[in-house]
Amino acid sequence: MSAFRLPQETCRHCNSQLYKFWWANQDKENGIHWISWSAVCQSKFASGLGFWDFNRFNVVLLAKQA
Repeated sequence: MSAFRLPQETCRHCNSQLYKFWWANQDKENGIHWISWSAVCQSKFASGLGFWDFNRFNVVLLAKQA
């Protein structure tokens, strides 16, 4: 992940797995979204939960390596 840019579809799939983990019911149905994903991905200092969006995380790792 830090050596090359991941395809958008791979990043979307990783993000969707996180969505399912946090917001799915036990019956694998859609749960209630108490907070938007963009708010979840904000830093803790910006009143978010500090989670990483895989698209942004991939770009940050590539920039760090350059």
